Amino acid sequence: MALVGIDLGTTFSLIARLTDDGDPQIIPNSEGVLTTPSAVYFDSAEDVVVGKHAVSALRDTPEFVIQHPKRHIGDDGHHYEMHGQKISPLAASSLILRKLKQDAEQQIGPIQGAVITVPAYFDETRRQATVAAGQLAGLMVTDIINEPTAAALANAYISYRRASANSEEALKKLAADTSVRHTIVYDLGGGTFDVTVLKQQGPALSVLATAGDVQLGGIDWTERIVDQIAEFFVATHEVDPRQDKLGKARLYDTAEQIKLELSSRRGVSWEFSFRGKFIDGQMTREAFDADTSDLLYRTENRMSRVLRDAGLTWDEIDSTVAVGGSSRLPQVLEMLEEVSGKKPDTSLSPDQIVAQGAAIHAAMLGARAIQPSGMPDEQDTEYQYSAPKDAMAAGTALQTETETEEAEVPLLKWGKSVLKMLHLLKTENVNSHTLGVIARDRNGTKLVSAMIPRNTPLPASVTKTFGTIVENQKRVTAEVVEGEADDPAHCISVCTCSVTGLPNPLPKNSPVDIRFHYDSSGRLHVEVVHVTSGAWGEVTIKRTGGIDPERIHINRELLSRMTVG
Repeated sequence: MALVGIDLGTTFSLIARLTDDGDPQIIPNSEGVLTTPSAVYFDSAEDVVVGKHAVSALRDTPEFVIQHPKRHIGDDGHHYEMHGQKISPLAASSLILRKLKQDAEQQIGPIQGAVITVPAYFDETRRQATVAAGQLAGLMVTDIINEPTAAALANAYISYRRASANSEEALKKLAADTSVRHTIVYDLGGGTFDVTVLKQQGPALSVLATAGDVQLGGIDWTERIVDQIAEFFVATHEVDPRQDKLGKARLYDTAEQIKLELSSRRGVSWEFSFRGKFIDGQMTREAFDADTSDLLYRTENRMSRVLRDAGLTWDEIDSTVAVGGSSRLPQVLEMLEEVSGKKPDTSLSPDQIVAQGAAIHAAMLGARAIQPSGMPDEQDTEYQYSAPKDAMAAGTALQTETETEEAEVPLLKWGKSVLKMLHLLKTENVNSHTLGVIARDRNGTKLVSAMIPRNTPLPASVTKTFGTIVENQKRVTAEVVEGEADDPAHCISVCTCSVTGLPNPLPKNSPVDIRFHYDSSGRLHVEVVHVTSGAWGEVTIKRTGGIDPERIHINRELLSRMTVG
C-alpha cells in the first residue's frame, strides 16, 4: 500500500508518492501523462470521463463538461445541470480525485493515505469541502497542506538531495545545516493565487505570513483574450459567441493557444470562426501585457502586503520560488525579477512541485506513525505504518462503503537515511484567516471580536473574557466565525458552542471565558466557561465538521452510481 500527495488544481491535477529511494515521483495517469486536466465530461448520468478526453468533449458537447470546479468548491449555491441531475463542485472535485486514485492504484497498488493541497488563502468552508471530496473519492485523507508550504517543502528537500551523491550525504547536510533563509513562494495557478513568506532554518520550515486571492489565476488572463476576440467578432458580425456554450468553449480554446504561444513569441496570428462567420487578427505580447497589467498588479500588491505582515523587506528575501503553471507568463517572471532584484527560482517544475511537496508531507506523516517507533537498523528493512488515529478521514460521517476500522497497514521500504530525513523535516504554518466570536458592543450592535488573528503561528491558544448581556441569563452561546471583517454578516460561520443552565440570580455582565485552541492540522477546540459557577461547554471542529450530513449523503448517493473513465 502507498501514501500519496495530491495537487487538486483548478486546471490540472497531479498525484505523487515518495519512492523507496526517497525521490518524490509524479504518478502518470492511465493515458501515460503526468498531469490530468481538472475537467469532467458526463457522457450519461452514470458514465463519467475525467481528464483530456473531457477537454476534447468541449469541442462538441460543452454543455456536458464541468471545468474548474475548484473555483466554486464549498459554495452550496453553485451547481451544474448534467443529464437532469445537479452536480455540486464538491462532487465534481471528488470525481477528479477518484480518477487520480484509480489510475495511480493500477500502478502502485492500494492507497492507504493521502495528503491533498489547498490554496493557502482557502477559508474553512473550502478546506472542509476539499477534505470531503477526497473522502467521497474513497481516500483516507490524513492531512491537507497549503500549496505554497508544499512547494517550499519540496524545494528544500529536493535541493538537499540534488546537492548530494546519495541519501546518506543528503541527511548529513540537512542535519548539519544551521543557516537561515527567507523565501517567497509566488503561486499563480489556473484559478487561484497565493503568496507566502517562509523562514527556513536548517530542516525547519516556518510560514511567517500568507496572502492571496481565490478568484485570481491564469483563467483571468485567458478571459481577457476571450473578450478581445469576442468583441471583435461582435463588431464585425453583430453576433456574440460568448452567449453560446459551443462558441464560448471555442473562444477559450483559441485564447489558451494564443496565451501559450505568447509565452515564447513576441506576437502571434490567430483566426476564429463561429456559425460560418470568420475573423482573424494578430496579438502582440506588449498588447497582452498592457491589457492584463491590473491582474499582475493585484499579485504584486499582495506580495507587498505579505512582506509587511512578515516584517521583512526584499533585501532580506534570499529567493523567490515561482509555482503554478501561470507563473511561466513572461510578465510574471519579469515582475518578480524587477521587484526582488534577483531572478526567480524556476529550477523545479512549477506544475509538479506542489504535488511533490504533498507527497513528502504524506511521507513525513507516515514516518512518524511507524509502529513500533524507532529507526530500522538495516538499509533494506521493511516496517509497518498505520494511519494516525486522528487522521481527517477517521470520522465515520464521511467513511465510504468500503472503509473498515481495521484497515490494512502498508509496508514502507524507505532506507534509514530517508527515514531520518523525514523525521528531521518540520513545517510550521499560520492560519490564513482570522478566527473570532460574535459579541455585542455597549449599544447592542453585533460585531466580531478577533480571537486568533490571521498569520498567527499554529498551534495557537487564547482565552478572552466576555460578559453576559442581560440579568438572569440562562444560556451563553459563542458563535465562531472566520474572516477579516468587523461585521459578522461578512464573515463565515464555523461553529457554535453553548452553555446552558446558568445559576439564578445572575447579574448582567457576569464573566464568561471563551477559549480557543487551534492546532496545526486545522482542528479547532472551543470552550465556553461561566467563571462564577464553573458551568462549561465545549466543541471540537474537524475539517469536515461543518459539512451538512444530508449534503454528504446526497453526494455519496449520486457518486455511487457513477463510473469514472
